[in-house]
Amino acid sequence: MNITSIGCSDQHRQHMLVYCRRQSWHFRKPPPLVIPTLLFALTLFFSWSSHAVAASNTSAPAVTGKNDWRFQEGKSEIVVALDQDGQKLPPNIILPWLRSAAHSIATYFHGFPVKLLKVRLSAVPGDGIGYSTADLERGKPVIHIRVGDQVSKEELSSDWVATHEMVHLAFPLVERNEDWLAEGMATYVEPIARMQAGNLTRQAYWSEFMEKLPRGLPDQGDGGMKSITPFKDTHAIRRMYWGGALFCFMADLAIRQETHNQKGLQDALVAVLRAGGDINSDWDALRAFKIADKSIGSKILQQMYARWTESPVTVDLAPIWHKLGISEKAGQITFDESAPWAAARRAIEQGSALKR
Repeated sequence: MNITSIGCSDQHRQHMLVYCRRQSWHFRKPPPLVIPTLLFALTLFFSWSSHAVAASNTSAPAVTGKNDWRFQEGKSEIVVALDQDGQKLPPNIILPWLRSAAHSIATYFHGFPVKLLKVRLSAVPGDGIGYSTADLERGKPVIHIRVGDQVSKEELSSDWVATHEMVHLAFPLVERNEDWLAEGMATYVEPIARMQAGNLTRQAYWSEFMEKLPRGLPDQGDGGMKSITPFKDTHAIRRMYWGGALFCFMADLAIRQETHNQKGLQDALVAVLRAGGDINSDWDALRAFKIADKSIGSKILQQMYARWTESPVTVDLAPIWHKLGISEKAGQITFDESAPWAAARRAIEQGSALKR
């Protein structure tokens, strides 16, 4: 089974956007060199900043194990494996960055999704975060991140890439025509997880979502989400990530309305994870959503998934921001706590009160 991954460089997704095919090495041979080469070219094409990291080697690094770093997140162990170039990276800024990402994910999912995770680090020329993937290697979860050898503590403190990749650990490896769901879910959950863990302000969160969610809306002539061809053009890539995030956002609001704000998408995704629907599971999205819907006593996710997959769905976001009590003026985000859906907004910001 295949899913996608993202490789980027700052929390506002200004530097670069990479769409890449993740392979489960346990089942398939690695892709030929031409695929990483094409992906690297696409990285440069879609780069939004002059200091995006250029990945100098896109093959899997050799790791000896003698210089591995290890840390715990709850009952889970994260092993940070360094290739030869990765040994140049300073642990005093790298480890806090990865710890913060792991803690954000554990906060959102009420526990880290897998018992053991290997994070492969490669150093590449530059000062940002490069091409990154989440995968299974010999049946074990592995995240590979390329880090600029000139990266700063300040840049890592605002980075979202590691958190994005860790979201993928908490949902099944989906089929290729469900890539939009996997990437959209990671795009939606990542900033919420960082916000709930205290690593992102609510102003920054809602500012980005107000700006970027419209990128997920279909253009005239677009089909349903399963029809997206990511390599087609910029619109297709943006629609895959932000259209998937828009689906999650609308699902979150629908669940909160139906349950009178007692539950949200977070509760549903935690239920999937607790039922065994993590990166190691061989489930499709529909199976996961059946479990998710059962946990909230509804069929919202199954129904929305069927509709969004097959047909283009247009959303008028302006009245939604108004109902949530969010407004923007001169670049400043303000909140109206008396708005009709203000309680739902606060619930998204603060997280679900699930028992760990």
